[in-house]
Amino acid sequence: MDVNEPSPTARVVRFGVFEVDLRTAELRKQGIRIRLPGQSFQVLEALLLRPGDLVTREELKHKLWPENSYGDFEHGINAAVNRVREALGDSSDNPRFVETIPRRGYRFIAPINDGSNLPGPVLTDDPPPIAPSQPAAATDSEPRPSRKRSVLRPALAGLVVVLLAALAWLMRPLPSPRVTNTTQITNDGLTKGHFVNDGLRIYYTTAVAKELKFFQVSTQGGEPVPMPQLDGMRPLDISADHSQLLLRSNKDNTFTDDTLWVASVLGGAPSRLGDLVGGSGSWSPKGDQIAYTFGYEVRIARSDGSDPHTIATMPSGPYGVRWSPDGRVIRFSVWTEDTASIWEIFPDGTGLHRLFPKATDHSHWYGDWTPDGGYYIFMSQPLTRPGLWDIWAVRAGETGFHPGSR
Repeated sequence: MDVNEPSPTARVVRFGVFEVDLRTAELRKQGIRIRLPGQSFQVLEALLLRPGDLVTREELKHKLWPENSYGDFEHGINAAVNRVREALGDSSDNPRFVETIPRRGYRFIAPINDGSNLPGPVLTDDPPPIAPSQPAAATDSEPRPSRKRSVLRPALAGLVVVLLAALAWLMRPLPSPRVTNTTQITNDGLTKGHFVNDGLRIYYTTAVAKELKFFQVSTQGGEPVPMPQLDGMRPLDISADHSQLLLRSNKDNTFTDDTLWVASVLGGAPSRLGDLVGGSGSWSPKGDQIAYTFGYEVRIARSDGSDPHTIATMPSGPYGVRWSPDGRVIRFSVWTEDTASIWEIFPDGTGLHRLFPKATDHSHWYGDWTPDGGYYIFMSQPLTRPGLWDIWAVRAGETGFHPGSR
C-alpha cells in the first residue's frame, strides 16, 4: 500500500490546513467547519481514499448515482468536483489538491496524513514493577492543617474569577453590524433577483427575453452557469446540508401561489414536493420539515410534502417565511394596505406576535438570519420616505434594531 494512502481504519485525513472526518462527513479548515453537500463530499472521499491514483468519471457516476441509469451525470459530476475545489480554494488551471485528467477523471495530488504513522503508546506484556515495601511513617499526635483545604481555597477563588470574567465577556455590548465593503460578482448587465446562497455559490433568476432563467455563480465571482432544467422556477431556500434547493414554479414572474418543488444543487430535473402549493418557503434546520405560506396562512409540512397543517392565519397574505437557525421560531412578513410588518411564531402555532410593535413610523419587510443566528437582517422603510428601503439588523434577543446600510 502507498505510504500516502489512508489506512483502511482511518477516520480523519489531513492535508495542508484541511482535515476531513470520513465518519461524520465533515470538512474543516484550521478547525472551522466548511459545509460541503453530500455528493461533493463523496467525491472528495473517493479521491482521498486513493491519493495519487486516477478516479474515473465512470467510478464517480456509480458512487454518486448507484441505482440510476439516466440523467445529466456529466453536469452533476462537474458541479460536484467544482464545489470540492471551491471549498478547498483550489483551481483547475493550477491545482494544489484535485487534478483533472482530461476526458478520464480526477486525481488527488497533495500529500495526506491520516495519523497512522504517528507514535503511539508502547505496549508490553510485562507487569509493572512492584515498589519495595516501606515501613509506615511515624505520625505526630498533634493535628496539622489540611493540605487539601489549603490548596482548595485558592483554586475556588481562581474559579470564581474565571466565571466572573466569562460572564462579563458574554454580557459585553456587541458592536452594531456594518457593511465594510462590497464585491461585484457578475458584470453581464442583467437584472437579477430571488437569491439564495450556501456561502460558496449564489443561485438566482434573471429575465432574458421576458423568460425567467435560472443561474448559479461562485461567491468569488466568475462566469454565471445556467441551470436550464430550473428555468421558470424561483429559488426559495437551500437545505441545511446545502444539497437541495426549495423552488416555486414562477412562470408568470409574480408573487402568486404556485406549485412547490425540490432539486439537487448539482443540477437535474426538479421533483414536485407532494401536492404543496405556496408563495414562499423555508426548510427547518434539521431538514425534516418545511414552513411555507399559502393564501393568508402559514403552514408546516414534512420535507416530503406530507402532513401539511396551518399554524397561523393572518389578515393579509404572509410572505418571506424563514425558519431560525436554532429551529425555535419562524418569522414572516405581512403587507396590509400601505404598511409591511414582520411577525414571529413558534412551530407549534403558539406565541404569534409582531416584531417591533413600537416602530409604527416604519414598514419592515422580508428578513433572514445570519447563519450563526446572531443577527436578523431585514429591510425597513420610513413611512415618510416611501420607495426607499434601508437594510437593518437586530441582534438575537433584542427588540430594538441597529441601522445597517442604505
